[in-house]
Amino acid sequence: MDEPNIFDFATKELSQDAFLCWIFSWGKQEYENDYSELHQFAKQMLFDITKRSDLILEDISRQEKHIDVLLKLKDSKNQNYAVIIEDKVGTQEHNAQINQYIKTIKPIYGENIYIVYFKTGFTSNQEKKRLKQRYPHIFIYGHDDIYTHLTNCPNHYILNQWFKKFQVDFKNIEDCKKNLNYKDIFYQKDILSMQCALDLMTDVIIEKSNYKNSYWYIVDKGKTPHICLYEKYSENIDGYLIHNAVYLMFRKKEYNFVVKQHIWYKEILNESEYIGNSGSGTKYRVLTKNYHQLPENVVYIKEQIKDKICSANTGWKIKRLIEKDNLMILQKSFPYTKNICDMILQETSNIEKIKYCIENFLV
Repeated sequence: MDEPNIFDFATKELSQDAFLCWIFSWGKQEYENDYSELHQFAKQMLFDITKRSDLILEDISRQEKHIDVLLKLKDSKNQNYAVIIEDKVGTQEHNAQINQYIKTIKPIYGENIYIVYFKTGFTSNQEKKRLKQRYPHIFIYGHDDIYTHLTNCPNHYILNQWFKKFQVDFKNIEDCKKNLNYKDIFYQKDILSMQCALDLMTDVIIEKSNYKNSYWYIVDKGKTPHICLYEKYSENIDGYLIHNAVYLMFRKKEYNFVVKQHIWYKEILNESEYIGNSGSGTKYRVLTKNYHQLPENVVYIKEQIKDKICSANTGWKIKRLIEKDNLMILQKSFPYTKNICDMILQETSNIEKIKYCIENFLV
């Protein structure tokens, strides 16, 4: 009979913060002799992160300056070092959290700061790429990295319980990847399956099509999965940007190629927040119900682009959604029986026509 597992109940990030603090605590020198196996395990994790064996762990704090876990270290010359651990279960970094943490402790640690991203939930390839672009020296423990690094962890009751719970979640992710039936996934609206499917599809699209900057995200609390194939922002127009994009949108019975136009506030736009996003974070888009308040020049250029796209002779249907102020301009639908990447390749010439219209809208 399996024993009750405390981590079946301690599922939140704060509980995982405490677990991480506990793991790294074994790296303190006081545990070197009597608990050598746990001590060496924690020291190895610190070495993996810092690539230095001379740093001594002095203190560990949780939620100091809103940082999930902060490790404080010193070297032989008594210089201070810090490891910021951003801990996630199912969410992603939003609003450039880590940058804010770096700013708050930089006066103390200068450049002697290491960054760790530790996530037990599904960690997409795109999420890792985005983190590496934003923080080039970040050390990432995604769900797959954790499985690799912690498979041979020391035999300890708490570690065993935690890893047993983690293995269950890891197996669920791997099963999703192996048994993807796209029609069923988007019909059932299972978030984990959708994330796995979108990530794998996007990798295939990037590999096999012209759309190397494609990315996926899910909005409306998981109701609307998207893959963005192409996007372009206009120049700054009276403090606004017009965002023109070609998406794949997934619905119950079919998937759609669509062209959309959004308008964003220029001064607070951070487009990287939405790559692979699952619906969290602040949105700085102008609400369509407020379009009538926009400067005439913005509305004029938006309409100009829309007219060029609609006259591009793509065979895609004009989609006029009055309640969304023509937010969606064009649409073309396919059943799930069609291979998605094959359909993208088939529609490439039409997508290229739309791209041309967008990129040359002022000509």
